[in-house]
Amino acid sequence: MIRSAIAKWLHARRAIALAAIALLTFIGLTAAQLARFWVGTENALKTGEVAPRDIRAPFKITYVSDLDTNRQRDLAVAAISAVYSPPDAQIARRQIQLAREVLDKIALARAGQPIAPITPSPDSPAPTQVPVADRPKLLAAIQNVKLDDTEIQLILKSSDTRWALIDSQIITLLDEALRNPIRTDNLDTIKARLPGLVSFIYTPDEASLISEFVADLTVPNTTVDANATTQARTRARNSISPVERTYEANQIIVRAGEIVSATDLEALEKFNLRRADLTLLDVLGALVMSMLVVMMLALAVSRYHVMMSGRLDIERVPLRRTFLSVFFLVMALYFARWQLPGRPLFAYIVPISAIGMAVTSWSRGLTGIVTSLTLASLGTVGSDNSLELTAFYAIGGVVACLSVGRAERISDFVWSGTMALLAQLIILAVFEVPAWQVSNDTSTLITRFVFAIIGGVLSMALAPAFLYIAGLPMRIITPLQLLDLSRPSHPLIQQLLTTAPGTYHHSLMVANLAEQAAERIGADALLTRVGAYYHDIGKTVHPYFFIENQLDGSNNPHDQLDPLSSSKVLHDHVLDGLKMAHKHRLPIEIQAFIAEHHGTTRAGAGYYRASKDNPTLDDKPYRYPGPRPRSRETAILMLADGCEAIVRAKRPSQADETIKLINKIVSERLNDHQLDDSDLTLHEIDMVRQSFAETLRGIYHPRIDYPDIMAPSQNK
Repeated sequence: MIRSAIAKWLHARRAIALAAIALLTFIGLTAAQLARFWVGTENALKTGEVAPRDIRAPFKITYVSDLDTNRQRDLAVAAISAVYSPPDAQIARRQIQLAREVLDKIALARAGQPIAPITPSPDSPAPTQVPVADRPKLLAAIQNVKLDDTEIQLILKSSDTRWALIDSQIITLLDEALRNPIRTDNLDTIKARLPGLVSFIYTPDEASLISEFVADLTVPNTTVDANATTQARTRARNSISPVERTYEANQIIVRAGEIVSATDLEALEKFNLRRADLTLLDVLGALVMSMLVVMMLALAVSRYHVMMSGRLDIERVPLRRTFLSVFFLVMALYFARWQLPGRPLFAYIVPISAIGMAVTSWSRGLTGIVTSLTLASLGTVGSDNSLELTAFYAIGGVVACLSVGRAERISDFVWSGTMALLAQLIILAVFEVPAWQVSNDTSTLITRFVFAIIGGVLSMALAPAFLYIAGLPMRIITPLQLLDLSRPSHPLIQQLLTTAPGTYHHSLMVANLAEQAAERIGADALLTRVGAYYHDIGKTVHPYFFIENQLDGSNNPHDQLDPLSSSKVLHDHVLDGLKMAHKHRLPIEIQAFIAEHHGTTRAGAGYYRASKDNPTLDDKPYRYPGPRPRSRETAILMLADGCEAIVRAKRPSQADETIKLINKIVSERLNDHQLDDSDLTLHEIDMVRQSFAETLRGIYHPRIDYPDIMAPSQNK
């Protein structure tokens, strides 16, 4: 009952701690995203305001001015007139046909004949001749042309020969006019040119009649070609190269008392000297993005534990590693949002991939990938070429996380950094080479590639540094620390070697045995091996109480102790080992091997002696303090420790005997429920058995007895 209550209390505490980390992550990400609204050193100046003082450039910068570039491109587009289609011949034919119809009506009016058919009444016959006085009315009623009184009188008074010339000139002039492109915007110009195109054989009045007549029938014969116009204006816009502005260090950007222009504000933003105005949408956007990132991180952590153990157990979620991962994420995001805007070349040298590799090494791939994608998507907001930088960071970070592996050696970081660099150079080529083909700016292209290579090399160098330095204050074990702890020159290993050489040899054998098994089931083989080195360091306090440190034929000190005291001495090597580990600041993960390698098993020899006299003896005082193994690695060590000891003691001569001894130890641990908390599956336990059998056969194989081949010398 009490144990269950304590477990619930610890579970609740860890859940609260994880919730606190999630809340701090949410707040940190939101603050990092909004940092650009309060990081700037100047006030939130606006266009049209008066600068309160001189504002100088803190460093030299060359940047692409979006305002100047768009202004030049808008001017280029405005200079391109609308593109019209070729003159439509059908329109010309229709207008000439219309002119012929009008001229035919005029000929009828001149001859005194009705222009429109008149339906005669039954009482009066149809008129055959229009009176001379009514003929001007007929001409004035003609549609499509406007004839004033002077023109009407000229038409009626002209002789048939003269009118025939005028009729012919009208058709000729209209045909000539309609052969030219006539648009809505140049229609008046075309009409104004008509009088000068009339032949000089005509009198001024006749020429005026002809030009006015043709002008009335002249209409636009072409329309705007929308597609061609759009293409022409697009070509004009694209022909304008990006306009760059350069400021030298300490150059005045805005002088005191001057009106701040939009160009000035753009320069201040490039230098990160202007705080933007914070709006409600900015806050809401930052909150939503922070919530999504926290959810992705939670899913990554939980998914990793589900893949590793088949279930999600809050007790197994590492608080310190999780906190360190999100701390690096928030700090890196804050740095990116603060430093990247206005520094186009600096962005390529920032070792963002190092963050992904470091986080992956202590929190595994999923968390590292989410961290890299978050930095790539949120860290490049406001930077020049933000789309290019997003792809540059995202692809490089993901490749680094996927290729770093367990990060057990410096070469792993070099390999991962190299792969990430190659991916980033490919992304850089995809974006920059087309731009170079347009601008032919080779120096900028080469400079960006050089900076990207420098950034890749920095990532290789800084990733292990981040890993080591960040892990020290949080006491997080890293592969590099494990390699350092595995050195034979470590003080505790040296003490084990000199004080308890039998235990030292036993630890090496167990380490080899456990490492092979861990490698086979996909557990952390390096952690298992190093944990095995230190699991018995407590035996150095009383080394001769342990059989492996006793000489053949020597007295066993346990024979002088009662069973309970004998068991207590054996138990104490666990407690002594934990004290020594704490004194030498061994990582908690290594201390777990010391505490859990015996679990809560019985000290067999003492309990066996005591139970001879009391078959109903309570075995609690004879059990190790525990706890039982809580990870696959410590469980493997427990099995390896028992199997190595029994095989070394029994020295079986047959492989079947070795397998029986291994099965005996494993079955005892299973029946004693020592592996219940370890997440080892039955399939994995079977794989561990096979690995133990193969390794132990290689270590304790039968050896031949070498005969004494050296014959004693004989005196001759």
